[in-house]
Parts: sequence; C-alpha cells; structure tokens
Amino acid sequence: MEYFGFCKEIKEMGLPDVYEEEIYSGHFAKFYDTNVNDIFDVPLYEKLAREYGNHIMEFACGSGRILVELLKRGYDAAGLDISQDMLEILEEKCSKLNVKPTLVCDDMLRHVSSSKYDIIILARITICLLEDDETRIKLFNNVYNNLRDGGVFVFNYLDCPKEIELGEKRPTFLFNKDKKGYAIISEKIFEDRSIVNIYSETNIDDKTKRYITSTSKYLLNNEMISNIIDQTAFKHERTYTLNAVNYETGKMKFVVLKK
Repeated sequence: MEYFGFCKEIKEMGLPDVYEEEIYSGHFAKFYDTNVNDIFDVPLYEKLAREYGNHIMEFACGSGRILVELLKRGYDAAGLDISQDMLEILEEKCSKLNVKPTLVCDDMLRHVSSSKYDIIILARITICLLEDDETRIKLFNNVYNNLRDGGVFVFNYLDCPKEIELGEKRPTFLFNKDKKGYAIISEKIFEDRSIVNIYSETNIDDKTKRYITSTSKYLLNNEMISNIIDQTAFKHERTYTLNAVNYETGKMKFVVLKK
C-alpha cells in the first residue's frame, strides 16, 4: 500500500489500535457498504436487459449496490467478488429480501461459470483497478468466455484528459450518522494513476480504533480502451456517457461490447 500526507504520518507515528486493512475487507468492507450506495447506473443495466436478456452476472459485485437493486426488480442476477467480507454483507441483504442468488467468491480474471450469461456487468470503474493492459485483456477474454453468443459486456471507466492537474486534492470528510466515527479520504493524482488513502476512526464503548487503507486507480482514456478492445474478439456496440456523477479526473463512460 502506498501512503502520503496524513495517512503516511499516522502509519509512521506508531499509535496504538491502528489497523491496516485492504480496501474491501474488514472495517472497510462495512465502510464501503455504508458510503457507496448510489444507483444512478441501474436504469442503464435494465435497458440492456430488455434488449439482451435478464440472465445477468456482475463481476466485482461487492456488497450489492447494483445486484440488490436488480434482484428487487425481478432480474435473474448473480454476483462474483474476490472479497468474502463484501459477499457476507451481500448475503445478509439477500436473506432479508428472501432471495438466494448465486454468489461466488473468486477472481474475475479466472472464474469459469457453468452458466453462460446474457449480460456481464463490471461497474464502479473497477477496470481502473487493473494495473496494465495485459491484465485488462485477460479480464475481457475471461468475460467473453462466460457470455452466451450474442451476450454483452458492459463496463465503465473515467475518460481522463491528457492534461490533468497533478498532486494532492482537497480531502473529503465523512461522519457516521451516530457521530461515533469519521473518515478522511485523500487523493493524489499522478501522471498514470490516482492513489486514494482512507483514514477511519471509530469510538465504541469509549475505545478508539483507527484504520488506514490505500488503493490505486489507473487513469484511462478513449484511445487506451479502444486499443484493448481491438485485441479481443468483442465487437463494440455502443458507448454511453452518464453525467450523474461528476469526477475531476474525467467523464464517466459506459462501454457495451458484444460477443
């Protein structure tokens, strides 16, 4: 993990009860579930389901931001994620809905399903977590193998301008509803990637626990995405631009590829 600024100082201070965890595990799995809950992109997936079919698999489904909404609306939706902690949160949500979808803990680069899907979704700019084109092409090829003939793969990314303001951005502060915890989210932009640090603190029964994590998202653009697609068997169907969420680092593009 790569730290800068505040989180780097916290790590170097050697304070008691400081826990370093992966971004989608333990404390941060719950943090993600609480703070990432917008569903602005669900209507797009419904639109595609009406055209291509409702047998859907979401890669990197996390705690179910999208999957739960699709299940509520009656779609035949399954989910895959590499984080067991995230899937446990999702399983609890599904239990409350009295539904039992197929949920798989596996690596999306290698997973082989016994079922062929109409649609495979990769949301929340997850493709930007993959560090090089070789890995991205490997993912695309695996998605291809898990789709039925004529099925589609939809993913999104930030189309970053070639000239982007580098350096550390103003931090974001989040507070728990019960006021017993907070988080500081910091981002630093480099020429090829964005590094996000999160410091989170909780106070339960007068005991303070501190958590830190770091993740990198690689900066992509239209040219880079087109180059990846050209090295696969997919056919580019269409690209959507959604303005529901604003990012300083680029416009959010949704790409639909057909097998």
